[in-house]
Amino acid sequence: MLRAGFACVALQIRRTSSIPQGIRGIKPKFTKLFINNEWVDAASKKTYETINPANNKVIAQIAEGDKADVDKAVKAACDAFRLGSTWRRMDAADRGILMQKLADLMERDRVILASLEAIDNGKPFGMAYTADTALAIACIRYYAGWADKNQGRTIPIRGDYFTYTRHEPVGVCGQIIPWNFPLLMQAWKLGPALAMGNTVVMKCAEQTPLSALHVASLIKEAGFPPGVVNIVPGFGPTAGQAITTHMDIDKVAFTGSTEIGRVVMTAAAQSNVKKVTLELGGKSPNIIFADADMDFAAKQAHHGLFFNQGQVCCAGSRVFVEGKLIDFIDIRYFCPETGKNMPAGVSQYVDHEYDNYFGLSYLLTKSQKSLSTFLHSPAPVGGSARITAVLRPRPVITVYDEFIAKSKALAEKRVLGDPFDLKTEQGPQVDNDQLQTIIKYVECGKKEGAQLITGGKQWGDKGFFYEPTIFANVKDQMTIAQEEIFGPVMSVIRFDTMEDLVGIANNTIYGLAAAVVTNDIDKALYVANNIRAGSVWVNCFDVFDAAAPFGGYKQSGIGRELGEYGLEAYTEVKTVTIKVSQKNS
Repeated sequence: MLRAGFACVALQIRRTSSIPQGIRGIKPKFTKLFINNEWVDAASKKTYETINPANNKVIAQIAEGDKADVDKAVKAACDAFRLGSTWRRMDAADRGILMQKLADLMERDRVILASLEAIDNGKPFGMAYTADTALAIACIRYYAGWADKNQGRTIPIRGDYFTYTRHEPVGVCGQIIPWNFPLLMQAWKLGPALAMGNTVVMKCAEQTPLSALHVASLIKEAGFPPGVVNIVPGFGPTAGQAITTHMDIDKVAFTGSTEIGRVVMTAAAQSNVKKVTLELGGKSPNIIFADADMDFAAKQAHHGLFFNQGQVCCAGSRVFVEGKLIDFIDIRYFCPETGKNMPAGVSQYVDHEYDNYFGLSYLLTKSQKSLSTFLHSPAPVGGSARITAVLRPRPVITVYDEFIAKSKALAEKRVLGDPFDLKTEQGPQVDNDQLQTIIKYVECGKKEGAQLITGGKQWGDKGFFYEPTIFANVKDQMTIAQEEIFGPVMSVIRFDTMEDLVGIANNTIYGLAAAVVTNDIDKALYVANNIRAGSVWVNCFDVFDAAAPFGGYKQSGIGRELGEYGLEAYTEVKTVTIKVSQKNS
């Protein structure tokens, strides 16, 4: 089972010898609707342009599906799901074999899929190859293994009865995927649906249809029966609405904004009360304690926010840093052999709780290898080494200041540019609408009094690039600290006590994820147990695995994706009770 955290991707990309070159001028082969294992034009004959966000050039004309096309796709899915169909009669183990074949084909076309992600979404090819494609393939393989293992059970009820449960597919599932991780989100939704024997009508995001359509061709090549998977590119108000309101769709799964999630949920309720899974927005707190290594903490926060151009629902966009005072001190001691005051070789940052030791004399022994150990280990005055001075070569600063300085340096070193250059760390935003949204929020942050540390401007003379941006002195009530920006904008908030921290960190309508960086396990557990979020990462960020469930509290969604919990979302549980003449234990 492949295990990879998004935050680790930057390190892997630097090992460029293991990453092939992307197909810079790739021409997509599949641009039509995929219905009933056939490539068809939209009923309206309409098409729309998909744009390369790195240069604003048209990549291809895509068939634009609407209600008529969704109706056609739903009919195909219903036919594939009918009793006695090839798909319904297929052994569960054989479903798993088909899914493994699909994963094999995705592995074969991995460079193609990563290249389509890079040209259509703008994400760096190295990231798409190392993270998106690898994790998507792993997800399909994980759920392939579940195909014959989602089993019912027998239940010993009272009386002369034999009772058991059956796990059955929900039926026709409508799935609406976002543009930030097109391939990966497609796998997250297809995997559990197919493992349980459901059929699918999927709408890919209008901005990024290319990788999803290529996977459709692999679904046909793998041997899935007609109608099992149908993919309809189109727009939310037409194709998306047709899916959410369709009376023959039994479940809808949506990933996107909280605003549109409300629309999806309302439509599902007002039609045939569809089952709903929603993975929505986030404004995730990333908490840095003073005891953490600040170099590590700055890198963790950097990758936790700027990964994928900040276009991640669980991005650590609210960074809380402890405001504890620190001091840089230098210990000198008298050496009888040289007759000089010598540096102790243990200069480091310490906090002010050690002030009461300053000016006292201690024996410096070989076992006292750190300043902290030394200052906590008083010894009788005397011996061959004696403290003679405590020097403060620079002013008192805070952990917060140190974090800001290190984060600024990392942001200004971040490499923006051509997504097909393996040195590129950050590509463009997905489209001009998203770029303008980011610009609006940055201006709002400045207007409300946040301190712009670095960035804050569009980058380059073409495409939709935006500089990595950091705001300091952010107050939790500010707009940039409360609303999801979905871009490379970090808001750094100071906190003083752990008790105050939890209340502030939870002061959001979202509850998708959180993170904490500390060397104190008690602090880590306190935060993990008290933060209202579906995922909490300790000393890491964006670590995902197909076996671990993901989803949010509050307005970040309903239900879970991935893991066994994700499989349950595509399962109906039926209870069967049989009267028997005599029950024996």
